[in-house]
Order: sequence, then structure tokens, then C-alpha cells
Amino acid sequence: KSTPEAKNEFITEPNDNLKQAKRGGTLRLNHFQDVQGLDPGFANVPNETVKIYAYSWLFAYEAGYKEPSQNKVIGDIGESWEFSPDGLTLTVKFRQGVKWHNRPPINGRAMDIEDVVFSYNRLAEKGAPKGDIVNAANPNAPVLSFTATDKNTIVVKLKEPTSYITAIFAYATGVMPMLTKETDSTFDIRGDQTGTGPFMLDKYAPSVSFSYKRNPDYYNKDVPYADAVDMPIVSEYAARLSELKAGNIHALWGQSRARAEDILV
Repeated sequence: KSTPEAKNEFITEPNDNLKQAKRGGTLRLNHFQDVQGLDPGFANVPNETVKIYAYSWLFAYEAGYKEPSQNKVIGDIGESWEFSPDGLTLTVKFRQGVKWHNRPPINGRAMDIEDVVFSYNRLAEKGAPKGDIVNAANPNAPVLSFTATDKNTIVVKLKEPTSYITAIFAYATGVMPMLTKETDSTFDIRGDQTGTGPFMLDKYAPSVSFSYKRNPDYYNKDVPYADAVDMPIVSEYAARLSELKAGNIHALWGQSRARAEDILV
């Protein structure tokens, strides 16, 4: 019989040790297969797993703390925002002082409002999820326009009141990462990553591994804690599980997550 007082040797109680956390070390994860190109504007599940390290979004979901995330929308590149009384206009204040990764060819320049507008326009032109967002692509989609009114302000016009529009723009694996306006001209996004996110792509060896290092210019100086992320591409589940048990990787997650029958091994 289960009671609130009963203890289970397989269940670990949450332990609040965040204050003891120290920066440093390498987080060793894994990827279940190689990507079909690194362009984050196109839907492919392998790419969704790696683009979260390098990019930022207009909004984000607040992380869970000792519990799963409750999907509360918080600011990312959009620092603050408000809806008009009729719910048809979303006004977003762009976060100042954000820099692109300090790697060629962008070399750490400051992000500007033109980058933000470019990110939306590229989504509207060729992004895989444009039909879910851009009204010009689908008359049932919510966004009529996405424009800058000054160097600090984005105004989003909506077809109808859409309370969850901030959640759509916060959806990190699929919608609208912030892209440099040099994309498709001097920067080839198909085989490289340059963003404003917490990690920078250090090395990508096709069919072998991804390696990331901490972005020292990330606007949130409190995170990340890890100095690096190593992600070997291991396609076979048995090999991934073996690497986890040997301590060579720290977690099986996402498409690589452990099977139920192996969790209590």
C-alpha cells in the first residue's frame, strides 16, 4: 500500500543545491542522428535538438525549478511587451546590449532591430512554419505585420486577439530564432551557426559530433554554468545506453531518451 510517508529507493527527492553550483566543466550529451543542414528556418527534428544552444528567440519559456516547466512566457530578445486594449497590437521593446557570437563573419557585432525584422521576414518568405504564423501565407494565421517603429520597438499587428502569440514566438524548437541580417548573403547558415544564444558552435564534424562552448557575451550573465557542451552523434540506442552507463555521457534526452524498461536497471 502506498502512503505519503512511504519511501521508494528509485525516487530521488528534489534537493535545492543551486547556491552551491559553480561555473565550469563540460556537459556531455548525445545526438541520435546527424542534421539535414543547420538552417533553423526549416523543420527537421535533428536540427531542432542543436539549434537551442546557439540561438535566442523573441520570447522564451521560464525553466522549471525542482518541477517541470509551467510554460510561463518570459522575455528573451524581447525584454518587455504589452497588448493594446483591443488585443490586436502587440508592442515589444527590444533588449539592448545583445551581441552576436564573436566568430566570423559577424565577429560579435551588436544585434540591432534590423536583425529582428529580418528574422521575421525570412520566416515569412521561406520558413517552414510560416503558414501557422504569417497571415500572408495563410489567411487563418494570426500575424498581419511585424515592423519596427524605432530602433527599440517592434509592433506586431494581429488578425484577431491572440493571447497565445507570445507563446508561439517563444517556441524554441520550431518558429523564429533570431538571425543575423547577413544570413543568405555573407553568412551561409546552411552549414554554420551564429546566434546570440548561451553557447557558440565550436566544432561540427558531420556524422561524428557537435561541440559548443559558452558564449562569454551572453546577455544573461548568470547562465549557463557549463563551459562547454559535447554532443557525439550516436545513432544506435544500445550504444547510447552503454555510453550513459559508462559515464561518458550525462543524460539520454529528447529523441535519445531512455526506454522505460531501462530506467530502473
